[in-house]
Amino acid sequence: MQKYANLLMVCCIVVIFLGATQSSAQFKTVFWDDFESGVFPDTLDKIGAKANESIHVLRYTQIRNYQKILTGAAKTECGEGCLVFQITPNSRYLRVVSKSKFDRKNMGENTTAIVQADLFLKRLSEPMSGLAVLATQINPETPQVIDRMYRLGVDGKGFIYFSYWNKNDPQLNEKSEDYPREDMNRYNLKIPGWHRFRMAFKSQGKIHCYVDGVETSFSPITETSLDTLQMGVMVASSSTTAVDTCITDNLSIQVADEDIPLPISPWRDEYNPHTANPLAEDFPVSNAPNPLAVGIPQLAQSTQSVPLSWFKTVPEAVQSNTQRLSYLVLYYSPYAKANMELDRIISTDMAVREYLRHFVLVSVDVNQLGGGALAQKFGVFRFPCFMQINTKGDEVSRSIFKSGMKWDDVHQQLNQVARN
Repeated sequence: MQKYANLLMVCCIVVIFLGATQSSAQFKTVFWDDFESGVFPDTLDKIGAKANESIHVLRYTQIRNYQKILTGAAKTECGEGCLVFQITPNSRYLRVVSKSKFDRKNMGENTTAIVQADLFLKRLSEPMSGLAVLATQINPETPQVIDRMYRLGVDGKGFIYFSYWNKNDPQLNEKSEDYPREDMNRYNLKIPGWHRFRMAFKSQGKIHCYVDGVETSFSPITETSLDTLQMGVMVASSSTTAVDTCITDNLSIQVADEDIPLPISPWRDEYNPHTANPLAEDFPVSNAPNPLAVGIPQLAQSTQSVPLSWFKTVPEAVQSNTQRLSYLVLYYSPYAKANMELDRIISTDMAVREYLRHFVLVSVDVNQLGGGALAQKFGVFRFPCFMQINTKGDEVSRSIFKSGMKWDDVHQQLNQVARN
């Protein structure tokens, strides 16, 4: 995950309560670890035989024999650190579980809670270790034992599956012939490669399962046994002789109390980390031009010969700012109605484009983990939101663009607060 640092991390932010009903909301991050610290985080617990010896946080540069692990979108999504499981004959079932949790009992009708992780799948031509995302309810009296859990993952034979396991109820123990599964070839997954496995809990009763944003054929699942959930990752090997390594990254729990599109998976073919607005998971894939791509050069050619440049990271923006211009950061949520209207204004209004050229422009997708966490940090909860920042890193002004709004209103808000 590309890290947002430098300029914005030292901003002195005045948090403004924003109740604009016509702008878009985001998923809020309850828990997220991308392992950039280089050490095993105290937000996770290790579970399993010889877990302390077998579960590590490593830099990608320390990992051998893993081809294509940092190619394509992984260059910006994976950062420098990852979680590594080392499977041996004496340590074949390993888990990590977050200490953070969410209470499923309190979920409203429009609430969605996401448990997800990025799993690196490396081969299909030989037996592979099972790798899965967990949602579990840990008994505080036996914290090193997982009594009950939901899990979504890929097993050692290459099948995508969902299972519910209850150690204390023989009737609910998972059995290979009972739990739903399907051939992973249905998804045309790139192997080796990264893939995002996600369980989305809708209200209190439904569990929707996704692989790279594609919903599984056995989803949704009606299952309400667990009410307080903690997320984790599990690896398992049926071999008593094999030695294997499994790698994961970006473990997270996200929650939204409104009915909004699910965050985008960065591992979809149509996702391009260099565009400002890639396809959202709940929208059909189309070969037609993306009408919401704020700042994509191709959309600008018809209205002005020189395209606008939207930086995706703050360090890139700071490095390019040789003229010491102020920064204008656009926090946006893909496929929000207001986003579509804003894009039409930026793409067609020469005066607006000329105004934007007075700034170094940065676009932040709040439906990605890094962008969402950055928005939360700076008190941005409605989108699209413009934030003007000076070269010292101080917030000067901000403006929420709402459906039906004119650019003059945005311009007035940005300038009025600046004068104050």
